[in-house]
Amino acid sequence: MPVKAAGWSLGPLYATLIVKDYKIRQGRGAAVDQLHVYLSDIWDFFRTGFYQINALLGILIALYATYQMGRWQQIWVIALGATIAHIIATILIPVIDHDAALALPPLVELSFWRDTLALYLGYIVVVSVLFFLKIKVLRGGGSRH
Repeated sequence: MPVKAAGWSLGPLYATLIVKDYKIRQGRGAAVDQLHVYLSDIWDFFRTGFYQINALLGILIALYATYQMGRWQQIWVIALGATIAHIIATILIPVIDHDAALALPPLVELSFWRDTLALYLGYIVVVSVLFFLKIKVLRGGGSRH
């Protein structure tokens, strides 16, 4: 026979607690799944920036930006300059190489700014890695040239 406590039977209360605990755990599982989805989206966002930098143009810009960088505090400005140089180069290369018409980037589209932010974050990572190699491998690599 179930024990009564404050007008409630401990049997159904215990069963209610078990059901609530299961729902909470199930909710945590859903939260973890949602977190996994968000982290996957963030990873894809970074991957977009890396794909654009892995092209020859991006590697050359990153190498030059690393060459110009003298201190770690300059990484934000150097990556921004590299991003702007990358955008200008992608606009001007077809004009110079193929006599194409000059077309400005779609500044009012959200996808342009999202890709530009991904490119900026990619340059931050790539230039950071290259600068780390510069100061650790090359002698006197941390000084400005």
